[in-house]
Amino acid sequence: MSVLPVRIVKVGCSLFERRLLPEQLRFWLQAQTPAIHVLLAGAGELAESIRTWHERFQLSEANSHWICIETLGITAQVLQHMLPEVPLLHEFDGLRRRISELQSLGQSAALVFDVRQFLHEVEPTAPPQPLPHGWQVTTDSIAARLAELLMADELVLLKSRPCPEVQNDFAALVEQGYVDDYFPQIASRLKHVTLSQLGNDS
Repeated sequence: MSVLPVRIVKVGCSLFERRLLPEQLRFWLQAQTPAIHVLLAGAGELAESIRTWHERFQLSEANSHWICIETLGITAQVLQHMLPEVPLLHEFDGLRRRISELQSLGQSAALVFDVRQFLHEVEPTAPPQPLPHGWQVTTDSIAARLAELLMADELVLLKSRPCPEVQNDFAALVEQGYVDDYFPQIASRLKHVTLSQLGNDS
């Protein structure tokens, strides 16, 4: 029996503006090939508020970065509230154990992951290179780094925006503002990256 693949799915926070997002996410997940889906929510408007405070109150980039990371705990909870049938996990080792359990059962599933413990305790000491603590990193790069350390089979960036034609040209994606500035440095090390627009706005 083949091992189920692991698919990391960054759910862009702009999607949270949609009333029908829970139904759209369920439909999207059901349409995918069998896998263990690890869902990571973006920061969206919360991060933009912190960027405003960063400029207004002269916060350091590092402080602003870690404040933004705290908001990911909030958006993870909101995402799990939308999909109450999907468990919310908070620790990287627990996530790895759950993935292993599901693979041993051959059971396709979805999990929501709160990345805060991962970013504070695991990611900074993991090879080959930790994420910088600045505005060049968003949840695009965080999801890519999680995919790298889990050795995931695929990273999906699920967004509200139409997908650019230059899907494999990561530098061009930065220029178009589709991904953050740091993303190409990690994406080039991943097995597979997919850009996907989720349905229609509703």
